Amino acid sequence: MLNDPADAMFSIQAAAADDTEEINSDDSDRTGELTEGYFACVQQHGGKSSWNHPTQPCNTCRCSANGSVVCTKMLCKPSDLSFSDMISMAEADESRILTTVMVAVPGSKAIYDDGSENTSLLFTSVVIDVQA
Repeated sequence: MLNDPADAMFSIQAAAADDTEEINSDDSDRTGELTEGYFACVQQHGGKSSWNHPTQPCNTCRCSANGSVVCTKMLCKPSDLSFSDMISMAEADESRILTTVMVAVPGSKAIYDDGSENTSLLFTSVVIDVQA
């Protein structure tokens, strides 16, 4: 059972943080009663209640109210690969099962011939690999 309802949004994953990484050094975004486990977790992570994930820079980790470490689990793009390189690698690997999905293009809008705009999202198809 979760002591902090916000923990339901995160997958529990133990992680160690780099001492130079810091997102939120205080408890200003905390709700509910904090336990001794929470304070032990903060102390174990250099006095930080939240930090960047050590190997996945697009994800963050934090100490939950009960003291466990919880992290977001978004898919991160490797920083050394372009989007087209990732697509090429996925298409070249014949051992993978490939499928195509529609992905929203961030910040997209349609501009019509008369100059009017529509802020509805535009989508593009992306080939992804599926682990069997």
